[in-house]
Amino acid sequence: MGRDRLHADAAVGVSTATQQERTRCLTPSPLIARQSPGRQRPVSASALALHLDGSRTYVGKLEAEGVIQRQGGGFPLDQSRVAYSRYLRRERQQSLRSEADAAHAKARTELLQIRIMEKKRELVRQDDVNELIDQIAGITLTHLSGMSAGARATWSSGAISTWS
Repeated sequence: MGRDRLHADAAVGVSTATQQERTRCLTPSPLIARQSPGRQRPVSASALALHLDGSRTYVGKLEAEGVIQRQGGGFPLDQSRVAYSRYLRRERQQSLRSEADAAHAKARTELLQIRIMEKKRELVRQDDVNELIDQIAGITLTHLSGMSAGARATWSSGAISTWS
């Protein structure tokens, strides 16, 4: 399985050397595993970048933003991992909030466009249209009922003729 994974990574452009470095970095060192969590030695920015599956530049950005903090000669691995996890959760919540805000702004814009179209008389309410149709039908029925009973249309030899 590991060998197939390395071949698959090579097929998509991931170098096997980089993959081996990441595997080596993600495998806990026997020295670190034996130490208690409070006594872990700090790791370099490059090692932390490999651990977080990022770049050295990204770790620098996280440090500048105050997400992770350098202590002594490097970064405490466990504290940095927890801080990064919390940072990702906050970013996701803010992302969901911004998506909801964008959807709300879009809905308000559409409502405003509908109101503008109504004011320009490009858009009318269905109730107004139904009322107008009822008025037209009423006028038509009134005029039809006022016609004389003798006036009727008949069909003779393909043409309409009226009889009085």
